[in-house]
Amino acid sequence: MSERGVFAIDRGVWDHPMLKSREPFSRREAWMWLISEAAWKPRVVMIEGRRIALERGQLVHSIRFMAEKWCWPKSNVARFLEALKTETMIGTESGTGITVITISKYNEYQRVSLPDRDSDGSDGGTEAGQERDREEDRKYKKKIGDGGDAQARDPDPLDRPEPAPEPALPARPASLITPEAHALAAELAAIAGVGAGADTPPGWCGAAHRVQTWLSRGWTRDVVLIGARASMARKRDGPPSGVGYFEPAIAREIAGQAKPLPEIVALPAKTVHAAPAVRAYSVRDQAEQETRNALAKLREFATGGGSRGAADPRCLPHDPGE
Repeated sequence: MSERGVFAIDRGVWDHPMLKSREPFSRREAWMWLISEAAWKPRVVMIEGRRIALERGQLVHSIRFMAEKWCWPKSNVARFLEALKTETMIGTESGTGITVITISKYNEYQRVSLPDRDSDGSDGGTEAGQERDREEDRKYKKKIGDGGDAQARDPDPLDRPEPAPEPALPARPASLITPEAHALAAELAAIAGVGAGADTPPGWCGAAHRVQTWLSRGWTRDVVLIGARASMARKRDGPPSGVGYFEPAIAREIAGQAKPLPEIVALPAKTVHAAPAVRAYSVRDQAEQETRNALAKLREFATGGGSRGAADPRCLPHDPGE
């Protein structure tokens, strides 16, 4: 919430004939709708036959009902609520299948502060102007009565001898998302080629929350970026739909870095004697060799014991025509 103050809007703005339409809500309109639907005082509502007690600043609606009111897909409503929860703008309590939404710092959104100034716009103003402002403020507190916050139920400051300090509102809880997670989520969006601001795809809402879970597991920024770049180098069909697309590649990178290095063992030197290779003869080689040996014996027989000038013996082909 900014320091610029607040203003009141009638809850009937959603049903006014000049403003009512079936166009999809913007995120700003969805946030204003949640505030307008919150109970301004403790009350009991009936949901699916059950009595649900709501405190000031709480509401209970189903995802389907809000999707119909906002003209959004149910998945977009669920992601938007998760993003608001991540930024601690709302809190949720689930029980017996029903989720109650609590608007954070609801008293500040619904407490219209009157300026301490006169009509001329000067700081402080006249004493009469300040007295008029206090009187209007007192009427405002009386109007909200028992349905107001603790500040409105305090005794009138004008009836006290000395003004007492107003009770401090509960401090906004520290965000569960660290600045490192937000910065790393922005780097991953740049690697994926995803636009920022209004151009951010719905699947990237809450990316910092997913990145925070990685950092909580002990995944380092360098390993996450290496895995994301390796994943995008293999992707050919445009930006991923969400930051969770990088998780398998990052897990593989972490597993690869955790793998133990191979051990080198020095073995003692050994003397190796090489023997001449023995040629392995095939059946054909063996037949040719036996044939050559037979021819040599025939030639020897022909030259030694045969007639002079006799023709050398030779092998005839198997085919008679050759």
